[in-house]
Amino acid sequence: MKTYDTDLGGKLCVSLCGHDKGKLYVIIASDDDQVVLADGEKRTIDRPKKKNRRHVQPVIHLPENVEEALSECTDLTIKRALRLYKQAEV
Repeated sequence: MKTYDTDLGGKLCVSLCGHDKGKLYVIIASDDDQVVLADGEKRTIDRPKKKNRRHVQPVIHLPENVEEALSECTDLTIKRALRLYKQAEV
């Protein structure tokens, strides 16, 4: 895997393929081919999920409170941001 850059780091995304299709994640890091994802619960920052970049759809427009929650990248803030985004969708 190549060196990570942070062009997508800190963004929410939705999984498009695989057994986790439709699940929300936060992109921790990315490179040309893959992204590293965490959800704060099963996939923590210590055990992130690597996924092909083409198999995720980044969420472009985030509510302001979700962006604030993602300013710091810890498992607790990731869980909080995902919860706030799901509440805002309804």
